[in-house]
Amino acid sequence: MIKFFRHIRKALLMENRTGKYFKYAIGEIVLVVIGILIALQINNWNENRIAQNSKTQYCEQLLEEIEFDIQGINDQIERLEGDIKSYNSYVAIYETPDISIDTIYKNIKKVPASNGLASFNTKTIEVLKSTGDIKLFSNKIQTQLVILENRHKYYFDAHKANYGIYMSTLAGSYLMNALSIERKLANQERFTKALNFKEKLPDQLAKMHLGFTAKGFADKVSLDILKNILKDIEELKVFIVEELEIQ
Repeated sequence: MIKFFRHIRKALLMENRTGKYFKYAIGEIVLVVIGILIALQINNWNENRIAQNSKTQYCEQLLEEIEFDIQGINDQIERLEGDIKSYNSYVAIYETPDISIDTIYKNIKKVPASNGLASFNTKTIEVLKSTGDIKLFSNKIQTQLVILENRHKYYFDAHKANYGIYMSTLAGSYLMNALSIERKLANQERFTKALNFKEKLPDQLAKMHLGFTAKGFADKVSLDILKNILKDIEELKVFIVEELEIQ
């Protein structure tokens, strides 16, 4: 097309028809500008299409990770609620006036000693941050991702601090993770005599009681944080589904 106009310009100049030459020149410029604008539009369309495809892929990855997190958090919540229930049952018996040491020992052994840690899938969030692709998402999703990330950090910090107190309180207690110690000593008469188990039992139970008191507090804090994380995740899930629907 440009070659065609070039021939026309040359012919007009040779015929000394300057007016028409300028008209054709302007027309050629307009066509070039229109061509550039169309090329830019096509390029923008391609870039938007690529961005939308990337965004859709990120959304699907986030939703997949969210489902795993929801399952894992619910399992952890169920465990914590069971531990708290066991601890509360023990406390109810412990608060009975003037109960025997054997009763305390029998019931404290029923309190779970585990302090499991929940895990969260953050691979896609980390990729979004490192690549800058987080800007593909709406402000409310970006804000929700930041809130969720901060909540994760709060959970891990609280878990480390609170269960750290629990573990340090139990330091020196051989009942910890060995609540069946009497059975372990059943065939070790000399060891049992040297250990003086029954005489030392009150001191050991006191450490266990203080330890489980710390654990009971830690369990409740972890439970509250996990429930809030679950709410944040469910809200994020709704936002992502909405984002996919309007694409």
